[in-house]
Amino acid sequence: MKNLILILGILLSCSILVSANNIEKGKIKILDKSEIVVSVNSDFDLSFITTSKYNTDAKNLEFQFATEVKTIHVFNEDGELEMILPINSKDLSLGMSLFSQGSYKIGFVVDNDDEIKYTDLLVR
Repeated sequence: MKNLILILGILLSCSILVSANNIEKGKIKILDKSEIVVSVNSDFDLSFITTSKYNTDAKNLEFQFATEVKTIHVFNEDGELEMILPINSKDLSLGMSLFSQGSYKIGFVVDNDDEIKYTDLLVR
């Protein structure tokens, strides 16, 4: 019985440590590279983004989505709208030349969905 309690305690401690490393202030990192970090709120529907990767050679941030994205809205760290880009696809490739160093919020607009889905982008 003592061993079972000890094992459960160790497993719980490991689980908490893993969760703490992935969530920062209610955020979940979905991509963490030396040049960029992409994160979402902990209540974000993670099934919306099926694939995310950073192509270091082409310096592109690449996403694949479960549903077609109509447009993206990019806001700077002051909350000012920097750009609106038409996408009309389930695939997105963003060249990092569009971004300077700093924090951005990217909103994905999906047809027939009133809620814009936001990710945070940190460009180092």
